[in-house]
Amino acid sequence: MTTKPTLAQQRAIAYSSKPFAALSLFASLYVLHHLIKNPNKTTRMYHRLIGCMNAFILVQTIFILWGNWAVPEGTPFFAGASGTVQTCTVQGFFVILASISVASYYASLSICSYVSVKHNFKEENYKWIEKWIHFV
Repeated sequence: MTTKPTLAQQRAIAYSSKPFAALSLFASLYVLHHLIKNPNKTTRMYHRLIGCMNAFILVQTIFILWGNWAVPEGTPFFAGASGTVQTCTVQGFFVILASISVASYYASLSICSYVSVKHNFKEENYKWIEKWIHFV
């Protein structure tokens, strides 16, 4: 038999991720600002991959911050629910899209590292792989 969470527990669950999402938001904004501010940083494939990954992290954290407010109003055991089915669907779509994209870009950094070591860090020899990384 399961017990119903108290209102305090519901609030703790609903709002505990917000400070960490805010930190992630500011960190990804800083990385993107740093890359955009220094145009020579975008000449390297590694920096472009990091920039794309942080763009998706930014999207993900915005929707995580939106969090419980997108959940349909009246959802049992969910404190702060004030959205509709549509807001919940939109949030779910973007969180899943961003999560898959961040994981893909993170894996692509490993591929990029392997290929760059294999080609003695001469980017012109492995530049062709970048379009496939962004496509996938």
